[in-house]
Amino acid sequence: MKNILLVIFAALTVALPAMAKPYSLPGTGIHFDAPEGFTAMTAKEIAVKFPVANPPATVVANKARTVTIAYEVRPQALPVEMLETALGAFEKAFEQSVPGLEWKARKVIALQDRKWIQLEFISNRDGVDIYNIMLITPFDQKMLAFNFNSIRHEFSKIEPALRKSMQTIVLPENK
Repeated sequence: MKNILLVIFAALTVALPAMAKPYSLPGTGIHFDAPEGFTAMTAKEIAVKFPVANPPATVVANKARTVTIAYEVRPQALPVEMLETALGAFEKAFEQSVPGLEWKARKVIALQDRKWIQLEFISNRDGVDIYNIMLITPFDQKMLAFNFNSIRHEFSKIEPALRKSMQTIVLPENK
């Protein structure tokens, strides 16, 4: 009997897909599933990974911390009717401030019945190419931003999991 249970357990372990872990943005009703193995970064890790004046408050990452998903609500207003205008402003700002910028996509998309700005690009930080996919949408009179990023040479391996994670973003209705 003991051997049968071990065989069943082993079979289930192999047969069941890896489970994504749900994360949320406290106090907002926003949640999404991060790829399997991702964990929340500490404030210290965030400060090192994002050495800017206003780093993101919430970030999850793979074990090696080479792939991250940063997400937060920013205080800037972003009316839905201004998405195309905002897209142009983001493009211009990034072209002036992001070292080694190489555009892959910049457009307004529909995701979960909501309009989002999608900025997909490669940047360079300290000699390392980073593949970024930013998603930005109006939320509760403010701006919700997600940044999915990976070291460029790892991106092709993690891309399907990141794109699947994007499809799990849920926002409360009427916000």
